[in-house]
Amino acid sequence: MAEIHSHRRNTASFPIPLPHVEDVFRLLIEHMPGVFYTADLNACGRLRSIGPQIIDVLGFPPSRCIDDRQFFQARIHPHDRERVAAAKDSVGKAYSSGEIEYRMLDHNDHVKWIRDKFVIQAHGDGETAVVIGVLQDMSEIRNAEAEAADLRRIIEDLPTEIYMFDPTTLQFITVNRAARENLGYSMDELAHKTPLDVEPDYTRTTFDHLIAPLRAGATEAVRFDTSHLRRDGSRYPVRVKLQYSSIATRVVFIAQIMDITETQDAEEKLRQINAELEERVLQRTKHLATANHELKGFAYAVSHDLRAPLRAIRGFAHILNSTSRETLDDKGRQYLDYVILGAVRMERLIDDLLTYSKLTYGNHGGDMVSLAEIFRNIRREFDKVIKERHATVSFPEDIPDLPGELSLFEQIIANLLDNALTYCDEGVKPQVTFSWRAETGFCVLSVTDNGTGIDSGMYDDVFNIFQRLVSDTDYQGTGIGLAIVRKAVNLLGGTVWVESQPGVGSTFFVRLPMAANAASIER
Repeated sequence: MAEIHSHRRNTASFPIPLPHVEDVFRLLIEHMPGVFYTADLNACGRLRSIGPQIIDVLGFPPSRCIDDRQFFQARIHPHDRERVAAAKDSVGKAYSSGEIEYRMLDHNDHVKWIRDKFVIQAHGDGETAVVIGVLQDMSEIRNAEAEAADLRRIIEDLPTEIYMFDPTTLQFITVNRAARENLGYSMDELAHKTPLDVEPDYTRTTFDHLIAPLRAGATEAVRFDTSHLRRDGSRYPVRVKLQYSSIATRVVFIAQIMDITETQDAEEKLRQINAELEERVLQRTKHLATANHELKGFAYAVSHDLRAPLRAIRGFAHILNSTSRETLDDKGRQYLDYVILGAVRMERLIDDLLTYSKLTYGNHGGDMVSLAEIFRNIRREFDKVIKERHATVSFPEDIPDLPGELSLFEQIIANLLDNALTYCDEGVKPQVTFSWRAETGFCVLSVTDNGTGIDSGMYDDVFNIFQRLVSDTDYQGTGIGLAIVRKAVNLLGGTVWVESQPGVGSTFFVRLPMAANAASIER
């Protein structure tokens, strides 16, 4: 204002005619980057004038700000009002200036950070003082500073080690708490160090070669494992992710470091466990090979050593029966029948036991097998029994071929049919129905009969070897047939189960893969 007065005294040097000076001054105020204002210092801050930019800052038009005598004071944040008043009062004498930052509330009561640069001008009466100032909206800067402070606080509190260093000198710019505590250095100490001081495995040449792709923009990040050297001389393994980033006005390297001590310890323990497991598997494989060898010997012994005396018993019993039966009394003939029937049952038991043992070490391939052909063969094989029992047996004709070994399928179907024909009440004509359905990737074969049925508590037991649910005097089974079924099904990669109702009948289900699966077929 003093300069304006001096121009009025010397109009010859002022290039703009005096009537237009106020217009020029008004244009300057309206287009300046801040908000020009005048206010009474001693009248609770009542505004005398304010620039139109105030609507961009607080959302109020200038007229509203001037008409409301308490506007300026009311829009200052309640926590800052006393501080603002004290700052302007403390300036004191005329033409002294000051600067203060405080918060104001906009038309939505949102906080705006304001920088207020002002000068105090006293009028001629010596009592009236006017504040002339410029308000500058600092909200974006202060919000950005707050966000940056929050980000620094988050980085500082992260459990992951974070390092930021200069791309030219490699000196650390900042290192978060997790890294400082693990290394044992303060930030002041680390400010004079570089990654080469904590990563002794690298020289400046090898490290420059490592970060060259980042500098060239060929990759977004470089990952590698190394070790860090602590202040006390100890080392710990780390996994590093290194990036080249722009922060504010500078470009820096940012390294995210993970202490992998626990990971490596866990991996070492896992390697030891795997080694122990492999050794156990090797030992068990050897034991299994020995057991299989012994099983083969047992099968040979059963086949040859046990059959020989059994044939002798059966042969002499038949001779005695054909030559001397009439000379025996009723009790003697009964005992002779027991011997003959026992020999027959023993021979059948040996046959079933041999079949069961051979399933353990057979060669089970993945060729496609025609179940329809097996059904036809089984029907011919059981034709005599079916006729003797006046049984009705039906097989499906559209069942698909399945992968596996022919003999396994034959054992499954033959033993399921034999079980259905054997365990049927006296005087009841057996009715046996084979059927199938497709599931996702599997064929489910079912065998339904009208036999004696099985109690629900015995569903699992019927598949155990030598497990008989009824007396062998009533039903001529060996207790091995369903065990053979389960073993053969397992070897084919399938499952078997039963659903039954005593006195009504049973349905056995066999679920088998429709495509060869090397993982499920034991070889």
